[in-house]
Amino acid sequence: MKKLLLIFLFGTMAYAQPNINPPLDLFVCQMDSGGGMNYFDLTFNDMVMLAGLNASEYNVTYHETQAEAFNAQNAISNPTDYSSVSNVIYARVTEIANTTNYVVAAFNLVVSPLPVVPNLPAIEQCGSIFDLTTNSNLIEGSTDVSYHIAFSDAEAGFNAIANPQSYVSETSASVWVRISNNAGCYIIKEQQLIIIAGQFEVSVEFDAQTITFVAAPEGDYEYSLDGGDWQVSPNFYNIAYGTHTGQVKNICGTTVAITIELTPMTPTGASEQTFTEGSTLADVEVEGENIQWYDNDGEGMPDFPDGTSQPLPLSTLLVDGETYYASQTINGVESTQRLAVTVNLILNNEDFIFNGLRYYPNPANSVLNIENTTEINSVSILNALGQKVITKTVNGNAVQVDVSSLSKGIYFVTVNSGNASKTVKIIKE
Repeated sequence: MKKLLLIFLFGTMAYAQPNINPPLDLFVCQMDSGGGMNYFDLTFNDMVMLAGLNASEYNVTYHETQAEAFNAQNAISNPTDYSSVSNVIYARVTEIANTTNYVVAAFNLVVSPLPVVPNLPAIEQCGSIFDLTTNSNLIEGSTDVSYHIAFSDAEAGFNAIANPQSYVSETSASVWVRISNNAGCYIIKEQQLIIIAGQFEVSVEFDAQTITFVAAPEGDYEYSLDGGDWQVSPNFYNIAYGTHTGQVKNICGTTVAITIELTPMTPTGASEQTFTEGSTLADVEVEGENIQWYDNDGEGMPDFPDGTSQPLPLSTLLVDGETYYASQTINGVESTQRLAVTVNLILNNEDFIFNGLRYYPNPANSVLNIENTTEINSVSILNALGQKVITKTVNGNAVQVDVSSLSKGIYFVTVNSGNASKTVKIIKE
């Protein structure tokens, strides 16, 4: 129930006996929900109308229509908590000892609207002295505005800040704004006060060749790229690939610089592709510019103890089940992310020749053993660059190849039997 304000205006009265005082119109402030339904204590007018009379000798009832009041019908059952929009109520005052002696008087129920004020934007500044009235242009039609440190003070209308145009706050905080209209109805709004920190963090988001600066905490910033003009938008479009320098400045003049590496996106293509024996990297279908193939994703490169990323020539024979990684280079800048493509080789008649092929140990240290159920004519070993480093004639079902002279890394072993050949991958440790 809300009984926020009573304004002493006289309603109309149909006079009979007894001689009562005119009831008062009742006013309340609209509920925060704005739904229009509010609660009145109609019995406030009991003491108004019976002033000067012996209240114990009279009965007071309230009715929604004049006819009901005159006929003593349908008295409002909850006069202390009556829910209503603005309308007219009829009071009937009846002498208990003589029920034919009564009077009916009308008064109004009026719901006054609350002030309409948007949420107040935060006041941000570099120092500790704030002008709390900064957002006063957003407060329209109000007759009284006061600022309070505590919400409870704002609710009670006590302890208003005496110097709202030069309020001192050493830390970011909030004050509470009480806004009242002519009817005495009020709302309370929070006003955030933010002291801008000297330091802030800057990161960058990428979308193709668009750069977006992200500064934290949120606030008003300006942005510059490669020494260009400052702008309020954090977005920069159609940026060339390569290294750039960005700057972000807050309203206090503090500037943070950041180095930006804008690289092309990863090439596109199917992550699994199928080929026949003897196909090379040149046969793999990938969309991009200046494609370069690798045998690793470039992150950690565990296959190479020296930590270098080994490129593969397009002539590299594909190995069944092996994964290869493609980058693209645009305007001399190579993509940092690589597309992974796993190769599947379909069987042909020659594969049956190597159905019993075994090679061990793998990784190999000094000697690589190769065995096959079909006679082996020759064996050749190529490095990751496609260069042939060992060739050996066999003409038998088994052979030992001395690999002790090879450097650590990945190699491709081609086994030849008749007109057929098969390439497998080994690691020299």
